[in-house]
Amino acid sequence: MKIGVDMDGTVVDFTTASFKRVEELYGIKMTLEDAVKPKTAQLVWERMTPEQRAKYPDHRALYGEICGPGFFLNLPAFDGAIEAVKKLARAGNDIIWITKVLNWDRSAPEKDLWLANNFGDIQYHKIMVDSVEAKRYVSVDVIVDDDPAVLAGIDSAVPIMIKQPWNQHVRGQYPFEVDTMTEAADIIMEMHEHMDWWDKKGMK
Repeated sequence: MKIGVDMDGTVVDFTTASFKRVEELYGIKMTLEDAVKPKTAQLVWERMTPEQRAKYPDHRALYGEICGPGFFLNLPAFDGAIEAVKKLARAGNDIIWITKVLNWDRSAPEKDLWLANNFGDIQYHKIMVDSVEAKRYVSVDVIVDDDPAVLAGIDSAVPIMIKQPWNQHVRGQYPFEVDTMTEAADIIMEMHEHMDWWDKKGMK
């Protein structure tokens, strides 16, 4: 099977790393309750002092500093996520990374190198896009993502949602909603081992 896998928020802990960076740069502590996409930068902006804000034209300019050189290259993976994806690959599934990039000159090559460093021992494909909408046009059998804006537009693949604070408002709308990539991999392995499962569930 072709398995589409998101990076940030699914396999890689972008939120924790970015919140740590916000505290280092601006002395502002963020919590998971603040992690409601796409308003994080706006929240940081509102909590900055006037002196801090004076350095930037608007809240969007914060991304360039928060996600500075080396940020994406050194992002931590969620516990068990790397092993889960490798398990899927070694079972004969095609792994297709589908990830949105903030900029092509820095985050794209850093994400590319992160994948090479962590998954160099398996075969995979990667597709980097600059919009959520573009993710929906990748042909896969299953897609694992944390962003409801992506999953809502998927009608040709089985969606598996990684539960995060920013997708609480759509819980119960998808056939599979899991806490970890490990759980997602277990579901996919069940599909892989029992291909008639697809027909029984009416999903293929």
